[in-house]
Amino acid sequence: LLIEILRTLGNRLLIHKLSLVVVLVLGLSHLSAKENGIFIGVQLGYGSGNFDNAVTLRNNLENLAYYGGGIRFGVVAGYKHFFTPKVGLRYYAGLSYGGLNFENLAYNGTNWKNRVSGTQINYSANIDLLANFITSEEINFGGFIGLSVGGVNYSGGDLDDFERQDVAAVNPAWKLDRNAIDVALNIGLRNTIATNHSIEVVGRIPFVDAILLDKTMSVNANRSSFKTKIANSYDLFIRYIYAF
Repeated sequence: LLIEILRTLGNRLLIHKLSLVVVLVLGLSHLSAKENGIFIGVQLGYGSGNFDNAVTLRNNLENLAYYGGGIRFGVVAGYKHFFTPKVGLRYYAGLSYGGLNFENLAYNGTNWKNRVSGTQINYSANIDLLANFITSEEINFGGFIGLSVGGVNYSGGDLDDFERQDVAAVNPAWKLDRNAIDVALNIGLRNTIATNHSIEVVGRIPFVDAILLDKTMSVNANRSSFKTKIANSYDLFIRYIYAF
């Protein structure tokens, strides 16, 4: 009889422990699941960079450097999945559009132009590691770091003028390459409110400069080189995310 009583108590304790484990797992699944799924977002911010036109004639280098940036706005869409309430991944596509306004701070009245303007379009595939520092039923606060890989296109009247006048004057066959590879680091903070809504502060640091022109030519044993590039130093965005 004593053995039966002990066995019954043991079974009840085991069932109680299993019940606690099930409740705990379901609770963790709930916290994780509310962060999972498809999302879309919009963003607005500023991008900084520079436009450089370096010309070497008979070993004499003249570099026209323009600095500035412009307002950027864009959209993102993708999927996120949390493996635990604290750690997850997201995969998404991004598209952004912005203006470029660069100024030559050393303009002396004889250089090509005092200002250079244009537009920039970025398109990318992204993957971010997500980390929640604070988790609750209504608010999750955390950060993210990831990689962006895609392309960028530059256009505008000043670039058209530069190609038709300055570049064509050296060699009419030369053309500016308006498209380039775009690889960047994503980093930022995110705050999820009421499950479906998130606000993010996003930093984007590109690794690759866009080389618009990189040519050399020789005339009477004199070698000349021409290199034009646009470097995007950083982008800063405020982003709103809606999760389905």
